[in-house]
Amino acid sequence: MNEEKVLALLQESLMNVRAATPGDAAAIATIHVESWRTAYRGIVPQALLDSLQHEPRRAYWQSKLEADNAEVWVAERNGAALGWIACGEDRDVPENASRREIHAIYVAPQHYRTGVGTALLNHYFSTLSHPPVAQVFLWVLQDNVAALAFYQQHGFDVTDTKKTISRAGADLVEIKLSKPLA
Repeated sequence: MNEEKVLALLQESLMNVRAATPGDAAAIATIHVESWRTAYRGIVPQALLDSLQHEPRRAYWQSKLEADNAEVWVAERNGAALGWIACGEDRDVPENASRREIHAIYVAPQHYRTGVGTALLNHYFSTLSHPPVAQVFLWVLQDNVAALAFYQQHGFDVTDTKKTISRAGADLVEIKLSKPLA
């Protein structure tokens, strides 16, 4: 095992992944906004990135985390949030319980490539045995090369399904990825 993998395993072992609470809303919002500003620079219009504000995101996450059915987990180290993942039903086929979707996963930019995203994915996959899940999906911007590489490294395959979304006057293409579990 190379030094980089050993370091990543060590960092992951020092991390705790737990269910998010309403008290995490501010940290989740900060990671959400800052990750967007970093990861999507050059992909989405700069005007959109410049317009992102923490307070509306905090209010959104506060409300979502107060709901009883929120599937959101936070990775933390020494009490500091490093990243988070939000999951749920496959929004394209919500009635099929054997299909799940990762709705969002974000890591604080200063913690990119330190094992946080892997820890979040591993934790989520560990929750999928009851009821049994056969497939997990997620959507990613087609031009987000780093995210595509990360997901493919973790067993996700690009499907033929695409959609165009409009943000700040720009049309962006999202592609659906799939990971079979069974």
